[in-house]
Amino acid sequence: MLDITETTYVEALWFAPFADRDADVMVFISREDGDPKWKMEMRFKYYASPDPFDKKDRRNGYYVKDENLAKLLKTVEGLYALGYKEGHLRHHEKITIQAKGEAAADKMIMAASTHDWIHIKQEKVKP
Repeated sequence: MLDITETTYVEALWFAPFADRDADVMVFISREDGDPKWKMEMRFKYYASPDPFDKKDRRNGYYVKDENLAKLLKTVEGLYALGYKEGHLRHHEKITIQAKGEAAADKMIMAASTHDWIHIKQEKVKP
């Protein structure tokens, strides 16, 4: 799950379905205000149900942080290219967000209207 708050700047989001199993992999690069390091989050999702919010799917998540955005972008593209070349991934899509807070969330909502793999659940922030 990706949490976008008012202090979150989102660079981009990548997604690819697996070719050899009922699963997908998603990568999200973001940075919080005041943090000089970018965070690259990678999430693997193994489907157990068609409902994306019922919590039956198994998810494994990993992340790394680095100050060099270009290095992280190159890493993501390399990982997806290798997965495709080796026959594990069907294809991948990149959605460039380059926005912060509400503007980033709005871009994600717009992307959801044209990408059936994006599932959004809005929640109010608890005071």
